[in-house]
Amino acid sequence: MRVDILFIWNPSTRISTTFVAPPSWRCKKVYGFAYDKATNDYKVVAVSINEKKSVKIYSLKTGNWKHIGDFPQGYLLNVSGVFLNGYLHWMATHRGATRLNYPCTIVSLNLANETYGEVSQPVYDEDDKVLTLGALGEWLCVFCNYRLVTRADISVMKVYGVQDSWTKLVSVSYPFNFDSPHYLSFFISNDGTILLQSRWDLVVCYSNHGSSSKIKYFDRCDYATTFVESLVSSYVTS
Repeated sequence: MRVDILFIWNPSTRISTTFVAPPSWRCKKVYGFAYDKATNDYKVVAVSINEKKSVKIYSLKTGNWKHIGDFPQGYLLNVSGVFLNGYLHWMATHRGATRLNYPCTIVSLNLANETYGEVSQPVYDEDDKVLTLGALGEWLCVFCNYRLVTRADISVMKVYGVQDSWTKLVSVSYPFNFDSPHYLSFFISNDGTILLQSRWDLVVCYSNHGSSSKIKYFDRCDYATTFVESLVSSYVTS
């Protein structure tokens, strides 16, 4: 039987922890990684990509998986859960969806009490679009790529959980045609310069004058992320 091994690695200390993914699952899974302040525990959340969308949580403190019920929506649009304010977040379609259709929902999972919720979204135009969920600093962020007009809006929720705090940070018009459904991640510097990653390209967008340029082509690039340096070990003690 196939066994999937998961690694948690601290780039600062170069110390890693390994453990086995939920052994009873033979389907594709998506994951989220988060710190639960209430229990001083690092947790991994696994969501199965099948009809039931079963969810399990792994505790690094106990070394065990446990089932917490099924995911409340149908199709997850972001592979990795976005951690912010003690919650993991996924953009998802309604249950029963078979393709990237809309409307969508931002589903949150409270790590402390293991309950689901819903986070409000910014206001979008009516054009055909692809949504990507992320975090910019301490803000929840939505990257809205309008596929027909080759324009992208990046909006941030400046006060978590407050609908009216959604603010459009920048709107970027692309000077060349992107395969928009393949955006995986995006980052922003202190001066507002934005780095976008697709499966094959790295692109820099300059928010102060709305221009952009391709800086790197890859045969394939699956995912990249940022991290905050820490000397905390992935081995959690009581």
